Amino acid sequence: MASEPTMDNRLLEALLLHTKQEVAYRVNNPAARKNDPQSRQLELDHYHSVLEAFRGRRNLTRAERSTRRYLRHAIRQNKLRGKPLLYQWAYRVTSWIVSVLLLRRSGIVRHRRELAGVEQGTAVQQNVHRLGNQLREAGFNQVPEQALQERLRHRLPRFDLRYADPEHPKTDFILHFQKLSGADAYFFAGFDAIDRATLQDVIKRTDTNPAMRFSMNDGPAFSAREAAHMAGGRPVLKEVDGQPLWFRSNGSSPQGEYRPGFDLARSAAQLPVREMKNPTTRDNLLAALRSGARREVTLQFAGGWEEKAYLSVAADLSGVQLHTKEGKYFDLDDYMRRFSLAKQSHEKAQNQKLQPVNKKSRSRATV
Repeated sequence: MASEPTMDNRLLEALLLHTKQEVAYRVNNPAARKNDPQSRQLELDHYHSVLEAFRGRRNLTRAERSTRRYLRHAIRQNKLRGKPLLYQWAYRVTSWIVSVLLLRRSGIVRHRRELAGVEQGTAVQQNVHRLGNQLREAGFNQVPEQALQERLRHRLPRFDLRYADPEHPKTDFILHFQKLSGADAYFFAGFDAIDRATLQDVIKRTDTNPAMRFSMNDGPAFSAREAAHMAGGRPVLKEVDGQPLWFRSNGSSPQGEYRPGFDLARSAAQLPVREMKNPTTRDNLLAALRSGARREVTLQFAGGWEEKAYLSVAADLSGVQLHTKEGKYFDLDDYMRRFSLAKQSHEKAQNQKLQPVNKKSRSRATV
């Protein structure tokens, strides 16, 4: 970030108060422009006020006298804007020649550079703060402030940042930023989410999901968490123009695809999920499933038997599905069949223990 000049110059310090204020205003109000009539009048009024505050003082340093000359020069340049173009050209040429002859040109150039440096430093600070808020609103909580500062210093029209989030270790992100044309403000334009390939995927040369593109300006807004779920193959429910739509990756389009929603609550209620029986846990579970998350649930069976499993929306949008923590499909019908056989075997063993024992053979009597 550009360093500010050492403040042994009271006039320059007062001048910079207005510079910082105007840069902060333009960054946080992207429609504002530096040279609009209101901004020029505010600058003119402030420069007049600074001169008035130090008028008649004899204890001014050499640097302060140089700044006073620059202020007078800047006021004349400001007033010149309303004059005919030929008059402006003639005046500027004459002013340049006079400033060179009086050895004041270097002071004017130095002050312009100092003002430009402070403008840039303030703009970087304000943009980092503004972009950080936009990132946090989108679910990116680890704001890369240093990387943002490094790129904002160069005033690039656009730039991208790679981003890794500890909350989504299986997803790689690329953040996109753009500068508003004619303004000092940058904005968070969107991001890509990529399902990270594992070592086994690389060894087996398994096809990985393509990067998915998410815009912050067009279409429904997706959070970092929702994008990570979609990149991982899990659908996300969004409402578009009052219609619920499931968005998912289709392996070919960066924007993915969408389909009409199905009755999520009804599909989940068909499973023996304990969390669906309580209104609070039911709402929390359904909200998580809509965002593409998977949740651990408790399956309840006859006789009080319980089993843990994970619940998520099927990638083909056929309904909800059960799976293990490792992601393997949990076949409920097969599990219940094996559970029934195990129960029958257990009951048979218990019945055998209750049979009378034949004293001669010491074996259990048959009935």
